Amino acid sequence: MRLLFILLVFCTGSLSAQHQLNAELRYVWAESGLSFRSEGKADARRMGVVTYGEAVRVTGKLGRSSKVLALPTVTYEWEDEETTGQEYVMNEPYLEVVYKGDTGYVYNGFLSHYPTPKEASSVNGINIGSWLTQLGGVPDTVLHGYNPLEYGRSQSVFHYRNGVVATHRQTEGGGNSLFVFPIGSINEGYLIAAQFLGVAYAVTGREEILLGQDHLPMLLTIAADGGLSFNGSFGEVRVYMQSGMLFIYTAGWC
Repeated sequence: MRLLFILLVFCTGSLSAQHQLNAELRYVWAESGLSFRSEGKADARRMGVVTYGEAVRVTGKLGRSSKVLALPTVTYEWEDEETTGQEYVMNEPYLEVVYKGDTGYVYNGFLSHYPTPKEASSVNGINIGSWLTQLGGVPDTVLHGYNPLEYGRSQSVFHYRNGVVATHRQTEGGGNSLFVFPIGSINEGYLIAAQFLGVAYAVTGREEILLGQDHLPMLLTIAADGGLSFNGSFGEVRVYMQSGMLFIYTAGWC
């Protein structure tokens, strides 16, 4: 019932969102930039680099698909048990794009419909809420509720003008958030979750996390439908698609 409410709230603004999201534009989320190649394949001549945050205009023409390791498999021991997570491999085509008047190809795995944050990263202080405000303006508060009879329980639903809906719930001892994006992909969800929710570091930074800490790093499992689930001892992050929309769910507890 709660999910149905969120979808109904989303649908009220989905038409206006389509006007604000330019279907032809993609933004580079690779921090080192993306190679701009003469043909749609990994070994084609490199014509230059499209840097982080820049936009390209897609033509609709596809090149070859290529596999890129985005997140390696990791293993750690905890209480005499060995635990291993899955690796995340992007398998995406090269897209023909127009960049600064030239036509070439870039790898689709690190492109998104959504612009990158204006500041460098979440490490520098920007969070996912600030980024969503950058993209869609100050959100409308669709619902904000607090039950004084249940300590710490509250819920807020924010509707941004670009069609993104964010639902935040707070309970005693924890909380969760659900972000619904009108268009997107699992890859885009991973890029957003890595940027703002720290899932990549939560997996690959296991040595530092385990050293002197009382909680576990996250491990990745991939569902049959391609959805990503990052689970640790104090929280989880899930990235999945439903009805053509991108969902990112995050929860934490004490």
